[in-house]
Amino acid sequence: MAAAVYLGLFVFNTVTRTGDFSPDSMNYVNVAQNILAGKGLTQPTVGYIQDHFSLDDKNGTPFVRQPPLYPLMIAATSKLGLSPARSALLLSALGSAAIFLLVFGLGRFLYDERVGLIAAALLLFYWPMQWIAHWAWTEPISIALLLASIWLLAVKSGKRWFVFIAGLIAGAAVATRWALIAVCGVGILFLIFERNSWRLKILDSAVYAIGFIVPLGAVFLRNFLVAGVLAGTQAPITGFRENLSAVLQTVFGVIWSEPPSTLQIVLLLLSIMAICIGLVVRGDFGAELRETFIASGHSALTFWTATYLLFLVVERSFSYVEIDARIISPGGITLVILWSAAAVRASRLSIFHARSFALILLLLAAWQQAQAAIRTPPLDFARAIRDSERLTWIKNHTTGEDLIIGQDVIDVPFYFNRTDTLSFSNVTESEPASYEKIMAYSRRYCRDYENVYLILKTLPIDEHGCRVLFGDFVCDLTSGRIDEYPGISLRKILADGLVFQIDCR
Repeated sequence: MAAAVYLGLFVFNTVTRTGDFSPDSMNYVNVAQNILAGKGLTQPTVGYIQDHFSLDDKNGTPFVRQPPLYPLMIAATSKLGLSPARSALLLSALGSAAIFLLVFGLGRFLYDERVGLIAAALLLFYWPMQWIAHWAWTEPISIALLLASIWLLAVKSGKRWFVFIAGLIAGAAVATRWALIAVCGVGILFLIFERNSWRLKILDSAVYAIGFIVPLGAVFLRNFLVAGVLAGTQAPITGFRENLSAVLQTVFGVIWSEPPSTLQIVLLLLSIMAICIGLVVRGDFGAELRETFIASGHSALTFWTATYLLFLVVERSFSYVEIDARIISPGGITLVILWSAAAVRASRLSIFHARSFALILLLLAAWQQAQAAIRTPPLDFARAIRDSERLTWIKNHTTGEDLIIGQDVIDVPFYFNRTDTLSFSNVTESEPASYEKIMAYSRRYCRDYENVYLILKTLPIDEHGCRVLFGDFVCDLTSGRIDEYPGISLRKILADGLVFQIDCR
């Protein structure tokens, strides 16, 4: 009953109160709006999540830099009568609720009820889970699919169609979030370590791989046909050692808050030491470790956690990835299950104490959700526009016949369902905006629009930092050096931005 109350309040709050949208979230919603408008899997904002944009790119850019399953699900859910934005939040909330249930189920099936209860209860206050749960992101859906795939692999009991479905769901998880691509190797590794003949190992691995390829192969084939790429990447900025340090600090230092702190690292290491001492006291330390992390289906969790975290280190060496609680959550959540299993085994926790502990945390979490339902004002997109002079100006002074260019202007189609925008980000995510390219793009499509506006956000950084992040052109304009750029005139100074008009005729 406590779990039902908590999950009900959580879903209600996420959809109506506490849900939030990042630029990525807005892009998913915008793509869903394009799908509903009959424009297919395309995004209305040229340049977003792109290393660079081409002068040939226009509204309707093929959506290939991010996986497509989440926008497709948003569009499908919107058919029920919800707006795409609300649909995105509902899917995220339901995915998060499924994660809690799957963590409990996995812990109970692979170990016992005590582990399931402790792991699910700890997840209520585990910061990476809290961080992803209220955002319209791909993580809740993709992690839920990941856990379901691992469960099917562990429970297959000789049924080959379980293996196929596990591969199918794993492929769907990757089609929701690219970073989970390592799950394919983990699934095959788990099947190879099974106590079967090599003939059965190879057959199971082939069946799993076929299931995995079905959804993901369709996505890659479509991306290649429409854009000539399988998926998008961004340039690396750091080396292997820095990446390993970033991953470890985030995994061990982000337990109940972010950024990583020494206190969290120390407390986690102390808890691991206490678990090790408890396992030693129980008898054969090596046997206890094997039983906890390797025996039966336990190895699926261990293989996934270790492989994913190592994958982050390697991936960040070849493409830009910001290591934070959101990024480590797919591995961090399974790590919670493993830690709970080791802690229960080392402490010999009774079922009564496990249930009491879980109930206390559930009641506390339900109380927090009840407080949020009462005290948090309803989610109001109109208020977000009113609170921003930049968005208010766009609403009152532009139409769908105008082209809006600016920093991460993904919010323009999100709030106003405008289809024509050109976006650029800081240099870690894309090439810096240049006067020559902005003017060339504006002149090329000038006849298609009544006005072309360049709208910059107010940057809370000094001039040096601005030039490092956004390049000379943007920083010259924000510093008032407009005369150096013919064809660009200042139209309006706002509290949170600057409006320039581009004369492209």
